[in-house]
This record gives sequence, C-alpha cells and structure tokens, in this order.
Amino acid sequence: MKFNKNVTASRRKNRKAHFTSIGLERTKLMNAPLSKDLKEEYGIKRIAVRPGDMVKVVSGEFKKKEGVVMKVNRHDIKIEVEGCFVQKEDGKKINKGIHPSNLRIIKLSMEKDRAEIINKKVEAMKSEVKA
Repeated sequence: MKFNKNVTASRRKNRKAHFTSIGLERTKLMNAPLSKDLKEEYGIKRIAVRPGDMVKVVSGEFKKKEGVVMKVNRHDIKIEVEGCFVQKEDGKKINKGIHPSNLRIIKLSMEKDRAEIINKKVEAMKSEVKA
C-alpha cells in the first residue's frame, strides 16, 4: 500500500534510481551497522564504511570472518575485506566483494573527519527527538 503520493512505488523507477545513482547516494548505500559496543559508545546505529575499519561478516559465504576493509567499491556497492577471497584454478587469489548489509563494524578507523561526522549524526538524532 502506498502512503506518500510524492514518492513512486514503481519497481521499474526504483530500480532505475538505484542503478543510476551518483556518488553521494551510493555512499549512503555503503552504510553498515555498528557492533553493540560501538553503538553504546558513539550513540549511532550505522555509518559509512571506509578502508581501515575492522569488520565482521555476519552472513554469506564468509560468515564469522573478521578483517580490515581493504577497498570500498561504490560502483558495485561492494566492500573487499582482508581474508575474504576466492582461489582461482591457477592458484591466484581474488578478493570477493561483500555487500555492506552483510557486515558489522567492530572497530572504526578514526582518521580525517570521522569524529565530526559522528557528532553531526548524534546532534541530528537529538534534534529529531525534540521536534
């Protein structure tokens, strides 16, 4: 059932919007949930994954594996984690991309402006509660 007349419910249009989305929209799709400890520490539920973050795979082929994020591929909406690879017939190891919904962030790499981003998210959540 459709609730908002300003937003389309069409499968075709939603798929087009998803697959033709641009940089910032794809960054929002690359959010992964935080572990329980980090949720309590920072007061947010999810944040965009960056190289250097420590993550745990919670579902899929590499379930229960932990590793550092090596590469974030916004084009394919996949994340390459250290230790999650497939071996080809010739013995070559190929990193396998994992969707961010299948990951939990267990340690953040606090570099660049990450602390600012977390503070903005916390303030935005507080202002929503007041409103």
